[in-house]
Amino acid sequence: HDAAVASVLAKIETREIGTRVTKNNVTEHVKTGNMLCAKFRHYVSRASDPQLHDHCVILNQTMHDGKLYAVDNPDLYRNKFLYGQMYRNELAAELLKKGYDIHVSDAEKGFFELKGVPDAALEHFSQRRKEILEKLKSWDTYGAVAAEKAVILTRHAKEQKDLGLLTESWRATLNEMGGVKIEKTEGPVLRTAEEK
Repeated sequence: HDAAVASVLAKIETREIGTRVTKNNVTEHVKTGNMLCAKFRHYVSRASDPQLHDHCVILNQTMHDGKLYAVDNPDLYRNKFLYGQMYRNELAAELLKKGYDIHVSDAEKGFFELKGVPDAALEHFSQRRKEILEKLKSWDTYGAVAAEKAVILTRHAKEQKDLGLLTESWRATLNEMGGVKIEKTEGPVLRTAEEK
């Protein structure tokens, strides 16, 4: 996860971050390739299911010619889904390199699951998704715009819970379900052309 986040943030910094610079009454966009970014780590969904994720906040400052400028990144928001896909690609590649195997659950969106995690466990620990799907079902619509609204309307305040107690509870639930057996190979699952 950390490697995937770092890789995508580096791409954003290089490709997206710039500023507007005015010289001789002419304003132009200049790529600066540097940013300040704060990362906030979360381990839990709003429904108290396990969900490792980082919130990455790009500050509105970048350096150009030794001075701080406001960030001008017109394409970053438009490319947010692309960067989400890049994150999933990087995460999958990192897992494969470490010897874990995956199976693609939605090729169009680039979603995947670790092999060995039972569907029952995935479903049980997807309470937030269930809330959103139930709202969409009540509206009898399933489009992207409706889904965005459902996410917001079903969002309840985050509760501060002891991560240790949650982890114990998750383990107990998984044990009741028969456990999870994620096998790791000796070497990487993904091999380069030279290694094959």
